[in-house]
Amino acid sequence: MPKILTNSEKKLLEAARNIIKTNGVDDLSMKRLAQKTDMAVGTIYNYFPDKNAILIRLVVEEWHNLETHLLASFDSLSSFSDGIHLLYDEFNGFSQKLQPLFSSFTSHGNATYYASYSSFIEEGAKLLKALAEHFSLTYPEAHYPMAAAMFSYAIHYPNTPYEEIQAAILRIL
Repeated sequence: MPKILTNSEKKLLEAARNIIKTNGVDDLSMKRLAQKTDMAVGTIYNYFPDKNAILIRLVVEEWHNLETHLLASFDSLSSFSDGIHLLYDEFNGFSQKLQPLFSSFTSHGNATYYASYSSFIEEGAKLLKALAEHFSLTYPEAHYPMAAAMFSYAIHYPNTPYEEIQAAILRIL
């Protein structure tokens, strides 16, 4: 009778987090995951086609946690400008926390990096729109992604003063 595995995906992701935390992203491999989880390498491929898929899943989970936190935080804000500052701070913290994973994306080809960048802009635009709606503000739909791109600019050019980023976002909107 075949061995029945429960919560395998969850166990794999937790093991991947531990490997990355302890030894860095370069130490993560299907073989290493197999050792840490007592699963066959072939079994792991049933859940994730490659290392990049695991890394992307970890980033997506972190993003969902951030998104939940941000949406809950909107009620405590006193102004739209305060919300822009919150998004700025949280997006920068998210980027710094996951920098090793993002670096791995760029080393494995531009397609993964550009997909993660596009996703960041898209998801950032949704949060920016939700923030505006929270304060009963409306802007043209096409402006939200352009404004969200300013957060990405701030991440790539961390010496840019926050005031310049905020002013640019408000001009775009």
